[in-house]
Amino acid sequence: MLASFVDWVGDRNPQLMREWKGRWQPRTVAIALALAVLAQGLFMLAWWSQLPDTQAVTGGERYHTYCLTGAPSAYKACLLDSNNRLMVDWEHWYLDLFRSFNWLLPLSWWVPSVLFLAADMQREESRGTATFLRLSPRPPAAVLTGKLWGVPSLCGLMLASAVPLHLWIAHQVQAELRFVGEYYLLLAAGTMLLFPLTLLLAAIAGNQQQRSDVFTGLTLVLAGGVGFGFGLVFLLANLAIAWEGPDAHYFTQATNFPVYWFGHRLNGTRFIPCAFTLANLLWLARWAWVGLKRRFADPHAPVFRKSQAYLLLGYWYVLGLGFVWDEHGFWGSEAIQIWHFLILMANVAAIAVLSPHRQTLLDWARHRHQTRRSVWQDLFLAENSPSPPAIALAQLGLLGITAIALLCPNRLTTPERLGVLAATLLLGLWSILLAVVGQRCLLLKTNKRILWAGGILATLVILPPLVLAIAGIHPDKIPFLWLFTTFPSAPLFGSRQPTLSQWVGVTTLASLSSGLLYQKYRQHLKCLGTSEWQQLQSSVPAPNLDRG
Repeated sequence: MLASFVDWVGDRNPQLMREWKGRWQPRTVAIALALAVLAQGLFMLAWWSQLPDTQAVTGGERYHTYCLTGAPSAYKACLLDSNNRLMVDWEHWYLDLFRSFNWLLPLSWWVPSVLFLAADMQREESRGTATFLRLSPRPPAAVLTGKLWGVPSLCGLMLASAVPLHLWIAHQVQAELRFVGEYYLLLAAGTMLLFPLTLLLAAIAGNQQQRSDVFTGLTLVLAGGVGFGFGLVFLLANLAIAWEGPDAHYFTQATNFPVYWFGHRLNGTRFIPCAFTLANLLWLARWAWVGLKRRFADPHAPVFRKSQAYLLLGYWYVLGLGFVWDEHGFWGSEAIQIWHFLILMANVAAIAVLSPHRQTLLDWARHRHQTRRSVWQDLFLAENSPSPPAIALAQLGLLGITAIALLCPNRLTTPERLGVLAATLLLGLWSILLAVVGQRCLLLKTNKRILWAGGILATLVILPPLVLAIAGIHPDKIPFLWLFTTFPSAPLFGSRQPTLSQWVGVTTLASLSSGLLYQKYRQHLKCLGTSEWQQLQSSVPAPNLDRG
C-alpha cells in the first residue's frame, strides 16, 4: 500500500518525491518528533507549574488564580476541601491552556515553515539549480507544488503531532466542534496564502542576491518577519471578525467589539464571519499563486500584469472602504486615516511589483515602435512599460470610488466631503510621485538599484511625518504642513483645518511635481533607449557637399 502510494506520488509530482526523500530520513524524522514532543512537554510543564500547591494549608487565607473560590469579588479566598487542601479550578486552568495553545499553534507552524521555504529557494537561486527547475518538462505549477508540500513537510509532521493534544484540551473545555473545524479551516487557508507569498518574496530576493551580496541573509530575515507578522495579523483579524462573540473566550476575554462592512455587521452571526474571512484568504492566495508562477517561469517578468494589478488594487480599495463605512457613512477622521494608510501600503506594493528594471525598460524604449498597440495600451497595459502611468490610472479609479462613496447618504457635511475628496486626490498624487522616483531609481547603472529605490521610497514615506511628530507639529497645530506628507488626511475633522487655498496650492504643486518629474524621466529613458548605432550616427557630422 505504501509502495503504491510512493509510486503514485513519484509519477504525479517528481519534485515532491525528491523533497520528501531528501527530508524524510529516519534520523531527521526522529529528531523532528523528539523536538515536537519536547516542546509540548515543556508547554504542559510550564502551565502545570501555574497550578496552586495542593498541600494542606496550616493557617490563614490563600489566594490563587486557579483555585475555586466562594465570594464573587476581585480578591477571592480559595476554598479548601475536607483535607484542608486548596481546591483547583480545573475549568479555568484548561481554558487558559486552550487559549495559549490557540495563539501559539499558528505561529509555531508558520514561522519555521516560511524560514525553511525561504532558505530552500535562496539555496536554489544561489547554486543556480533554480534554472534547471525552470527548464524542467514539468509545468511550473507542479514544481512549485512540490516545493510547497515538500520543504515544510517536517514542520507539518510536528504540527500533526500537536493536534491530538490540542483536540484533547478542546474536549476538556467543551469547545464546540464547529469552532475547532473553523479554526483548522482558517489555518489551512492562511497557509495557502502565506506559503506561496513566502516563495514569491524569496524568489525575488534570491534573484537579486545573484547581482549583489547586500541581499545575503535578508531573505531569511524577511521570511521570519513575514511569518510572524502574518501570524499576528491573522489571529487579531480573526479574533475581531471570525471568532468574535461566543468564540472569543477561546482566545481572550470576550470583547463584544462589532465590526461592520458597508454598514452590515460581520461578526454578529456564526457562518458569515468565517465565510467572509475564508473567501478573502482564498482570493488573495489565488493571486499569490499567480504571481509566484509568473515570477518562477521568468525571473525578470513583473509579478502581475497591469490588468491584474488594477483588479487587485480595486479589490483592496473597496475592501478597506467597507470597513471604514457604517450605516451612516464614513466613521470619521481615524477611520479615513486607516483607510488611506492601507491605500498607501497597497500603492507602494504595486510600485514594487509593476516597476520594471533597467534592461527591461531599455528594451521597451528601443522596440516599442515595433508593436502594433496604441500608445495608451502600451503605457497602461504593456508589462514592460514604466509603472507611473499604471499607478496614475489606479489613483483615478480610487478617486472615482471615493466620489461615489461621498455621494451616498452619509453624515459628513459638504466641506468635510470636499476635504476627504481632496485628501484622497493628494494621496494619489503623492503615490504617483513615489512611482516616478522609484522607477527612476531602477534606471541607475548600479547593481544596488533596488536598495536605492527601497531606501528612497521608505525615506519619502516615513521621514516627513516622523520629523513633524518629533518636532511636536501636530495636525491640529499646523495642518498645512501635513499636506506635504503621505498622510494628507491627518488634518481632517481637527480643530484647525487647511483652508481651500492651501488644499488647491498643495494639490497643484504635487501635480506639477509629478508631471515634471515624469516628463524628465521620459526624456532620460528615451535618451537611454536610443541604440548605439543611432548615437554614433548622430555624433558624426554630415559631410559638406558644397565645397570643391
